[in-house]
Amino acid sequence: MAANLTNEKDNIEKVTFFMEECRRMGVKVLGPDVNESLLDFGVNKEKQIRFGLGAIKGTGESAANEVISEREKNGPYKDIFEFVTRLNLRMVNKKSFEAFAQGGAFDCFADTHRAMYFHKEEGEEQIFLEKIIKHGQSFQEQKFANQNSLFGSTAMSVAISNPKMPSCEPWGDIEKLRLEKDVVGFYISGHPLDIYRLEIENFCNCTLDRIEEHKDKEIAVAGVITKAQTATSKNGKPYCRFSIEDYNGSQEIMLFGQDYLKLSYMIVPGQYVYMKAKLEPKWNQIDRWELKPISLELLQDIRAKRTKKIFLTIKPENINSMVIDQLEQVILSNKGNCELRINLEHNGSSVSLFSRKYTVAPTNEFFKTIDAIGEIVYRVN
Repeated sequence: MAANLTNEKDNIEKVTFFMEECRRMGVKVLGPDVNESLLDFGVNKEKQIRFGLGAIKGTGESAANEVISEREKNGPYKDIFEFVTRLNLRMVNKKSFEAFAQGGAFDCFADTHRAMYFHKEEGEEQIFLEKIIKHGQSFQEQKFANQNSLFGSTAMSVAISNPKMPSCEPWGDIEKLRLEKDVVGFYISGHPLDIYRLEIENFCNCTLDRIEEHKDKEIAVAGVITKAQTATSKNGKPYCRFSIEDYNGSQEIMLFGQDYLKLSYMIVPGQYVYMKAKLEPKWNQIDRWELKPISLELLQDIRAKRTKKIFLTIKPENINSMVIDQLEQVILSNKGNCELRINLEHNGSSVSLFSRKYTVAPTNEFFKTIDAIGEIVYRVN
């Protein structure tokens, strides 16, 4: 699979296909890492596929090779400061550092996060990444001066203090993934739609790669708007062309006339939407089809608007006093208006029980706690 990914590294659609195939097979595909990545896709000791440094946009093959060569000669990099002092900075420039940071290649350094590298302290002109590079240059200049001084030797230490670590909030998941995609070409460490997985699994009946299986039927899909363009037709009427993308594919959609007036305000790049639509024959082209939106809603509003019941499925043998206490605690701390049902499953049979006493809210906290309890499957309706 690593060889397939390397062979198709310039074809984003093929790479995406093989990454999905890896996930289906249970093979992890990890992002770039300056302490583990090769030039192309490789396999680590844990039998996981690791993204290659050479495939990060903006780094260049010479920069990637310099990182790999130095690591193979002198071992893994301990932190970002050692990284910058060990490399030939004529081979690895500022653009390469930015791409490494943005793509997650420095995530192996536990004391930093991606946002720190681009943070600028109040009253200062340089971002932290620029300070790091300047620090590396100063270190190497002093080391060279020591080696060439009258009393110098290669063994002399270079005493330059590291720049102060900035204090700033990490990027949110959506921002982190968006910037990751900018330099890698696709999402590796996750997908922006991951936070809406419950909505997609429970309220959508189709994915964008399978809409042709639902001709003349109403479908419900969810995705992120990636492109949007408004223009004027030859007869002077406005229209909109936009693209929506989900886990499995993307679709380009046109809005004209009343559809444009009714829905165009929702078409904003980066917007997460829940769309009801229908695949219909194109006007005057019976053999060609187009996806026509019926309604658009903010995906973040769907769970609260549509969830009426929450179902928890559990096997009787997994119920004990601790599980009961944990369930009661999470239910009491997430009171809401949704009916709660518990399904007991045993040997292929099930009994559905509903609570007269408790109603709950479908919050992220509620479902995270249910996941943490373990052995409970949930769905909403």
